[in-house]
Amino acid sequence: MNIYENHCMCRSYKSVYNIWSWLVSKLGDQAYVDGDRSVEHRVVEMFHASTTDFSKVRILNEFSGDGSVKIVVATVAFGLGVSTWTSITHSM
Repeated sequence: MNIYENHCMCRSYKSVYNIWSWLVSKLGDQAYVDGDRSVEHRVVEMFHASTTDFSKVRILNEFSGDGSVKIVVATVAFGLGVSTWTSITHSM
């Protein structure tokens, strides 16, 4: 399987949640590493100003290199201080 790391920037928390929940529901067990439905094993994450500091660090670490996170749906909060990727900007 060929997986590309991507992120989707949204203008509102509601858009972030709607896109994230749609992706997780469509992917089913594939939204998690080895089907383990724990937060630490999700391949799709959401990132916004209200994301806890602990979760922000985990998501950033897991999104880089060989981490489990392959897709991040986010507000512009994610783009602050983060370098290069393929991005899709989505406004709803």
